[in-house]
Amino acid sequence: SGDPVHALPPPPPATSDAAGGAPAAPGSRGARQDVPLLVSGCANRTISEIIQGTYYPHGTNHGKVVYKKEEEDDESGGLDVLIYYWDDRDGPELCGWWFGPNTGGEMVWAYHPSRKATTPPAAEWNVPHDGPIDPQFSVTAARPGEGKRPRPNAATAVAQKRQDDKREDSQPPHKQARADSSATPGSAAEPAAPSIDSIAGQPPSTADDRALEDEAEPGGEERSTREEERRRPEEQEEEEGERRKRDDLSSADPSGCVECAAETVPDLPHAEGSALGTQAYFVHAYKRRREERARAEEERRREGKDERATGETAPAEEAPPRDREAERRRREAERRQRDEERRCREERQKHEEQRRQREEQQRRYDEEQRRKEEERRRREGGEAPTGAVHPVAPAPS
Repeated sequence: SGDPVHALPPPPPATSDAAGGAPAAPGSRGARQDVPLLVSGCANRTISEIIQGTYYPHGTNHGKVVYKKEEEDDESGGLDVLIYYWDDRDGPELCGWWFGPNTGGEMVWAYHPSRKATTPPAAEWNVPHDGPIDPQFSVTAARPGEGKRPRPNAATAVAQKRQDDKREDSQPPHKQARADSSATPGSAAEPAAPSIDSIAGQPPSTADDRALEDEAEPGGEERSTREEERRRPEEQEEEEGERRKRDDLSSADPSGCVECAAETVPDLPHAEGSALGTQAYFVHAYKRRREERARAEEERRREGKDERATGETAPAEEAPPRDREAERRRREAERRQRDEERRCREERQKHEEQRRQREEQQRRYDEEQRRKEEERRRREGGEAPTGAVHPVAPAPS
């Protein structure tokens, strides 16, 4: 369970940046922790209906600010949506930023492994939490005066759905794109994900606004490509740091790499407004992931026991707290078995010693009898030589 969330006083009004008039981006070093956040651009429609919106500071957890989504006419099915940080007290694979209905719960929607960010990172979130990186997902700082995100009309919703279908068919996940570009030296590199510093000066926008702007503005892709080329050196440095972090997490995860884990995740339920079905799916996926890690941990413990059995001087491995009682009972049973075997050996040795003593006594008795028989024969031979006739006494009358 997580640490209790302490209530904070109402946040002071956000201050704008002196140069561009926009607050610092989430996750940057100079970020204001009392500025509301806008979450948008989620490619998964089921999760997007739950987590997109405006978030306000709602306390702290593990030393960092917790953000809570502003309720919007019961569209989330009565679930609270929080952005919170969880440290490495339960293992390095669970350390980072999470989207979930409560701090430290088993139901989660998105995950980011950043440990240094003081506020939720701006991009490169895993959506769902055990799936690949969603390149469209973004967390931006809200400008002063911005409230609830605009509700798109029917035409905008249809256009957004078409854009989502095109992106799903044409654009692979961000992690897969990086792997393909690194595997093929001569191919053109994929555009790098926008860094936190580059997002700081951009006005926040929803996925609908960005999709319409890309279609309406001519030459937008070329200009964004040139800007990304100018920012590429520092972006590559940040990507290298994030890649090292993810490699460390992948090596620590017994279930394997993140892409392999994502391939085993079934399709999300696409029922409209099905909050209970979504919750059941995430609870099932999280429990399955914990069971796989428990099985891998059990296999490592068994391998460690086999290695200790082959080595005479190998140090004893301490059992986890949850198996300490079972380990104590097992050691007690092994001790009783060793004592029983030792008693059996002592009994066998005792019986063997008694048998040898009986055989020795029998041998001595037989030798004594032979000696007496020989002595008797010698006496009889001396008193009556062979062939001598002894006089017979007359019988009494």
